[in-house]
Amino acid sequence: TLFPYTTLFRSSPGTTLKPSFTVTGQDALSDLRPTCTISGPAGSNVTVAQNVTCSLTSIALDLSKPSTRPDGSYQVTEYVTDGVGESSLVGSATYILDTSTPTPSLTPAVADQTSPGNPANDLTPTFDIEDTETVSLPESYSCTLTYNGGPAQSVSCASGAHQYAMNQGDGTYVLAVTAADQLGNSASTSATYYLDAT
Repeated sequence: TLFPYTTLFRSSPGTTLKPSFTVTGQDALSDLRPTCTISGPAGSNVTVAQNVTCSLTSIALDLSKPSTRPDGSYQVTEYVTDGVGESSLVGSATYILDTSTPTPSLTPAVADQTSPGNPANDLTPTFDIEDTETVSLPESYSCTLTYNGGPAQSVSCASGAHQYAMNQGDGTYVLAVTAADQLGNSASTSATYYLDAT
């Protein structure tokens, strides 16, 4: 081993296409030559020549060349070689690129699918809440329920199937869900339920 080295590991998601990592070490000699390797998600086709700037003090990625790379996990590893050809592993760092927003869906159960001309009489219909984002899964969901265009009321909300009480009388209920990921990106969707229980 030439000398101990440490990289700043970064595994949390980010949106920048040009992340960088600081490399710190001891006894950094002038004859050391750094080399790097890089790997990425399927279809990313990243290369050191195009996407990595490798030095003894820092590693910089550029995921915009020759075009924007897909979201996913990228790992860069650095080695150093001295003047007599002895090599040593410096370390590795991971960067998760996430430029997409959540894509929530809100689907009534088959028995609870309604239309203005086809209301239902179920006072506790079931809705299935899902999100298809695969890189940075939603950290939180929030839901509101409105009745006949009135004020929105917060209701419990999470991924999966849930029943909601439509207890304000016959009419039109709108259930809205917002999904937010680790980066604060959010998106919303809603479903309308027509009730005629009398």
